[in-house]
Amino acid sequence: IIARLHAVDPRRYVDRSNYTDPSMPEHPAATLLSHVSLRSAQVGSLFGVFVWGPLSWVRSGRTIPLFASAIPRAAGTFFLLGGLAGVGGVVGMAAVGKSPSKVPLHVAGVDDRAFRIAHNPTIKQADDFALAGGFSSLMAARTLTGSGFLGPIGVGVAWATIAQAFVTMGVPEIRKQWPTYRPEVAKFLKEFGIDLPEPPAPPAPAAAGKKK
Repeated sequence: IIARLHAVDPRRYVDRSNYTDPSMPEHPAATLLSHVSLRSAQVGSLFGVFVWGPLSWVRSGRTIPLFASAIPRAAGTFFLLGGLAGVGGVVGMAAVGKSPSKVPLHVAGVDDRAFRIAHNPTIKQADDFALAGGFSSLMAARTLTGSGFLGPIGVGVAWATIAQAFVTMGVPEIRKQWPTYRPEVAKFLKEFGIDLPEPPAPPAPAAAGKKK
């Protein structure tokens, strides 16, 4: 058990010179735990914002403010619980020799996961969205009301998670389908006196030069 727990010890240090890639995380277990913690916290914040917050508001007989109290309180609570549950789950599985995937939670397995996490652009994008959303929401709450900490962070992380999913999956599909729906959108806007600009014409192909 001690050896398995050592693999997920966030203080465990690896010497990058022993790896062919110098960008290997020096604390791989910390990289893995922080990744799992943030993903679990995101799930918790989504649950708090869209499930538990409205449910607690209804159960209170709508006597507490939904957006000012019920949702931030639930978002902050489940943001914290989700993060702790994620870390606890990884440590618990390592202690009993289990793993959520085919890669076991021993030293080599944790190092491999940490390397993949550190070089995954989608994970980096999700982290950036979550951190930016949480920080922005916290600053907005402190500026407007002068109070709140975990609640605003949880709400910001939840909405940032949705925004990241929309940017990753929704926007490319919208761009792909836009030529099909453009005439209908232009017709709809024209009824309100709004003319949708025509897209620029593609540049004419350059004339092929003669071979000398």
